[in-house]
Amino acid sequence: MASILDEVGVGMKDVFIDLGCGIGQLVFFTSAYAQCKKSYGIELNPFPYQLGANVQLIFRKLMKNFGKRFGKHEILEGDIMNVEFREKIKESTVIFINNLLFDAEFMWRLKTEILQHLDEGVKIITTKPLGDPKKINVTDRRIGDLSAISETVYLKSLPGGVSWTDKPCRFYLTTINRMKLVNYFKQKRVMETEMSSKKKKPTKRNRSHDSENSSFDESTLPIQPTSDEPNQKRHTGRDPKMPRAIPDVFDATPSKGRGRPKKIPEPSTSSSRRRSSDDEDYKPSSSSIRHRSARRSSVLKPKQEPLDYADMPLLVKEEIPDDVDDVSDVMERMLEQVVKMV
Repeated sequence: MASILDEVGVGMKDVFIDLGCGIGQLVFFTSAYAQCKKSYGIELNPFPYQLGANVQLIFRKLMKNFGKRFGKHEILEGDIMNVEFREKIKESTVIFINNLLFDAEFMWRLKTEILQHLDEGVKIITTKPLGDPKKINVTDRRIGDLSAISETVYLKSLPGGVSWTDKPCRFYLTTINRMKLVNYFKQKRVMETEMSSKKKKPTKRNRSHDSENSSFDESTLPIQPTSDEPNQKRHTGRDPKMPRAIPDVFDATPSKGRGRPKKIPEPSTSSSRRRSSDDEDYKPSSSSIRHRSARRSSVLKPKQEPLDYADMPLLVKEEIPDDVDDVSDVMERMLEQVVKMV
């Protein structure tokens, strides 16, 4: 224990406390060896506490008998998690915890309720590490752990250094250092600002594109042809001076098959075609008139509802006498008038 106190650097200005001191032999040794300002010990089990009280009386008598100086010391009975001991724990600068047999739940309470609230620079000596000595960097995953605000290192161990086992027992030193967490956040902020500046910084390609846009001049644009000027010759090879071909007249009625709509056959120029209505002896048949009117209505006019001839004005002014037996001549004249109107 003397080598540990020397390595840690415990002196007369320090306040030492042993959480779970047993009979208090470490408290008395530290008071005599390092001559600390104050040395405390807290023990829950009443039997070791009574033994420790007896050892305290013997220790004082021996020190006075040999004329040795020692620091103030005191052994307290109770649970180290009690609130009444918080002031003494917070006052201490060096804490010793033999946590080799502490379970995980108790260690979690000890870290969150006591150790994380210690002052800066407090040294904690343990038999089980409070943090991984190999993982010294702070990460987002361990940001809420005690290791984020402390640094853990190995201490030198000597064979036979403890009384409860003959095997070598390793000790660890954990020092509270909150600047470790502060530096982590500062470094993280610097990295975030650098990343944001890299995202906003234009690349070489964007800079060239921006320079082209900045030197944009409307006068360099090609002159678009007006409506009066003919369009330029395109890849089709058509001469722009030549007029476009007149599109064929297609049948407006949809066809059942796929593809282009059917063309209306043009009237033939042969001698066998029917005579026009201008001929003197021309007598169109009723079937030809119906066919022509239906064809023209399907091409040029949309489909309409049947007309009400009762409301229409009288188009053919032809009266049929009541005493006429043969009305064929009258019907022919009426048909001629209808054909002319159509």
